[in-house]
This record gives sequence, C-alpha cells and structure tokens, in this order.
Amino acid sequence: MKRLIALALALVALSVAGRWDYRDIKDQIIVAGMSVDLTAGGQKLATFEVANVPADRERPIEPITLSSVGETTQEAILNVAGDLSCSMYIGHAWLLLLSEAVARQGIDKLIALITTHPGYNMMTDIAVVRDVLARDVFDCEAVSSTFISYELNSGFKTDERYVGRSYQTYAYQVYPLLSDPYRGYLVPALSVVERSGTKFVENNGAAIFRQDRLIGFLSPEEVQMYRIATGKVQRTDLRVWLEGGAVSLAVEKCSAKLSVAWRGDAPELTPEFTLEVELKLSTSLLLKMDKQTLLEGRARQAVEAGIRSLLEDAQALRCDYLGFADLLQRRHLPRWNRIKHDWPRIFSELACAVEVRVEVLY
Repeated sequence: MKRLIALALALVALSVAGRWDYRDIKDQIIVAGMSVDLTAGGQKLATFEVANVPADRERPIEPITLSSVGETTQEAILNVAGDLSCSMYIGHAWLLLLSEAVARQGIDKLIALITTHPGYNMMTDIAVVRDVLARDVFDCEAVSSTFISYELNSGFKTDERYVGRSYQTYAYQVYPLLSDPYRGYLVPALSVVERSGTKFVENNGAAIFRQDRLIGFLSPEEVQMYRIATGKVQRTDLRVWLEGGAVSLAVEKCSAKLSVAWRGDAPELTPEFTLEVELKLSTSLLLKMDKQTLLEGRARQAVEAGIRSLLEDAQALRCDYLGFADLLQRRHLPRWNRIKHDWPRIFSELACAVEVRVEVLY
C-alpha cells in the first residue's frame, strides 16, 4: 500500500513539475490581444499587442505591437512567432479584433483555431472594428490600463452591466453558430475617434453575423432595444421625450417573454409570436400623477417602436438573432423539424405582436 501511495505521489509531482513542454515565463512573450486585417493584396495581416518586459526592473512594462502577413491567418501568426527569439504565450490574450473586410470574408477558420487549439483562450472577446484597420486600435490611448486590449475587455463588461449599449461575445459562444443556418448572433463593434489630436476607441453598437460572415451593424440605441427585447439588460438609461425636452429613465428591472401559437397544419404550419416586455423605471424628477402616467406612456411607445423597428430590420436581413428559432427548437421540436428547412423565409414573414408594460417607480 505504501508503495502505491509513493508511486501516486511521484506521478503527481512529475505531472506538475516535469512537463516535457514546460517553458519558463521569462522565455515567453505575453500576448494581451490580437487583430486580423486584410491587406490590399488579399493577404492576412496579424498584429499582436504584447508586453515588453525591460531588463531593468525599475522601468515599467510597456505594450508594443508585432505584425506579419501570410496567405492565411494561421500563417501570418506563425510568421510573427518565427521572427522572435522567444515563444509567444497567447493563452492570456483577452481580445480578438477583426476588420470589416475580414469579417465579411468569413471567420470560421480563425474561430475554429482559437476555440480548438490548446494554446489559445476560448474566453477571448471578439469585436469588429469599423471603417479602419483593426490594428489601428492598438495605437489608441488607453485610459484605465497600460494595455488597450485589457481596457476594452473590462469596458465590455462595464458596458454590459451599466450602459447596455454593447454586447459582449466570447470565441466559444461563436463557434457552434458558424455553421448554423437558422440563428444569427451579435459581436461588439468598435470605432476609432480622435479628440484633441489623440485617438481613442469607442463602443459603437454591434456587428450582425449570419453563420461566419458579417452582414450588417446595429447602432448603440438598437443594441439597447435588443437587450430589452431579450431581457438581457442589467441596467441602462432609457431616453424619453416630453414637452420640456429629453428625460432619462433608469431601468431598474427588465423581463421579456417570447411565446408562440401555431396556425394551420403541415405543410402550411406557421408560428405566430408574442413578445411581452415588462419594465420598471426610475427617475430623479419629482412628478405629479398625470406627468408620471404620461411618462409611462411615452416610454412604452418608445420601446415598442424600437423593438418593432429592430425586428423589421432583422427580418429584412433574414437573420434571426432575436431568439425565435431558439424557442421553437427548445420547446416545439417536432413542429420545428417540419419547418426548419424553410426558416429564413418563414422568419422574414412571421408575425410578432409586441406588448410592453411600463411602471415608473419614483
């Protein structure tokens, strides 16, 4: 028995301290984030934001960028690594930036690499950079962190919790949707802006994907309506117009319920949906009863109009990122199997009643 215990302890010690592929941290370059662009010649340009650790420990660690091109993204990544005397540690990369050109061309191979290769981080945030090269983000000013990659990663979480006008998406969440012909999905969109000669990065809504390709964008206000329509908003300010001007209402509670009724029978089986949204709002204004009722009515009208507009745009794109197919697949599988082959057309024509209830608490 003692020999078995000793053998087990020895095996554990070997597995922890004696890995054959172990590399000391000082022999690796830490990657904070990466971007992928398309060159004018059609090649992939991979750029990494990495930690430059000076030999003098009194000096701070600073970010630098490393870039290379290749016929494929993986080749471009390997070309960057091949130019270095140390290996790159990508497992701590928290951000993957895609240019519009790369996103429209297709991201299936890149996402498969990140989610299936053991050297990458499946929890990497994905974002699309609008109008400029994705690598330009690494030249922007970081306000709260040394590394712009880590600042954006924290910014997605902060926006999701307090602002509600962006939508955080991880690589592992995208992977199963790359070949899904029924459901679309959203990825954060970023823009580079210049103020007083300094470049900054801003959240700019969301990019719409169908399978592995970018097909459009949502504005920050449309993302807010998406989050309300799906009940995923944690806290956001809803702007409503009264006679005296704009009034900001804080969303204290939001719930959304999507239900379906069926009309006809196979092969003409058609789903009809109802989306019920309940909002509890607060305001710093002192309101009389009639003003409170008016404010509730205006808020209800604004949300109903916003959700209907969002749904119409999604139907025009034939891209169901609002969860209709999810509901049918989860709760009405036999009927879903009868109609799923024609879902893009059915979704583009389906009827959905939007019912919003609003209460201003104080």
